[in-house]
Amino acid sequence: MKKLLIYFLLVIGCVNSYAQLSCNAGADRTICPGTTTTIGGSPTISGGLSPFTITWAPATGLSSATVANPVVTITGSVTYTLTVKDSRDSIDTDVITVGVYPLITISAGADTTINSGQVITLSGSPFDSLYSYSWTTIGNSGINYSSTFNPDVSPTDTSDFILTITDNYGCKYSDTVRVNVIPSSDLYFYNSITPNGDGENEVWVIKNLDKYPKNKLEIFNRYGQQIYSVHGYKNDWNGKYLGQDLPGGTYFYILDTNTDKGKYKGTITIFR
Repeated sequence: MKKLLIYFLLVIGCVNSYAQLSCNAGADRTICPGTTTTIGGSPTISGGLSPFTITWAPATGLSSATVANPVVTITGSVTYTLTVKDSRDSIDTDVITVGVYPLITISAGADTTINSGQVITLSGSPFDSLYSYSWTTIGNSGINYSSTFNPDVSPTDTSDFILTITDNYGCKYSDTVRVNVIPSSDLYFYNSITPNGDGENEVWVIKNLDKYPKNKLEIFNRYGQQIYSVHGYKNDWNGKYLGQDLPGGTYFYILDTNTDKGKYKGTITIFR
């Protein structure tokens, strides 16, 4: 009896498996005017079979319309469509909208000229209670109330003052004003102090007093009682008498320059 031998040939084939192509344009966002943003996810492409063909449309404001994460520079809202195709001609798309917050126009004011020692109030605009303000300068010029839109300054030399406004969206804008200074020996008296510990206007200042080192200063209360006296005043009186805070109110001063400029009389008010 013949035996029938049957052979089975088992052929195991390898079938390549790929995850489905997916692309991610990133999350919608709104940017500040004059700034940039980078779009595309992290990663922008997943699955599929490389190489990939990337297309962003429109190309408006893009550093490149054919890269995964282009940089966007725009002045108004744009909706971008991302299209990705892999080597098997699989295609996926995604959409992102990039908006721009409203632009505000700011001003630090017009350039101006003052005499050395003169105090001037700067005026920034626009004013909005939702905005924050910051004034800075290069050099040693002091700024009183630097976090307001209208600070007081008294530079000794020509100086530039920079206003930075942060709006309610967190966007920052800057402008600069120049204060030109003409040398002068005239005395300028601050008319008030607010010695409350906030670092602003804590002591009584007489501008250009350093040009009169032999000066004598006397301060009196409304009853004529002398509550302060010093030779060679150094702009350091902080509203105290015998180490104690004086009450808020108006006080009277006599400043003798001990020069041909003679004496100056006036009032100084303490605010508490």
